[in-house]
Amino acid sequence: MQLAREMYDSVDYTIQQIADEFGVTRPTIDRHLSRVPSQTQAPA
Repeated sequence: MQLAREMYDSVDYTIQQIADEFGVTRPTIDRHLSRVPSQTQAPA
């Protein structure tokens, strides 16, 4: 679900819109986003 991360990082979509697109709940997207690093952040 890298696509969900890309959608979120683009700031064009809300978490709810992403959840609706994938047919899952907001908490599912929240969990996913916390696990998949952003491509816009520098590595720690």
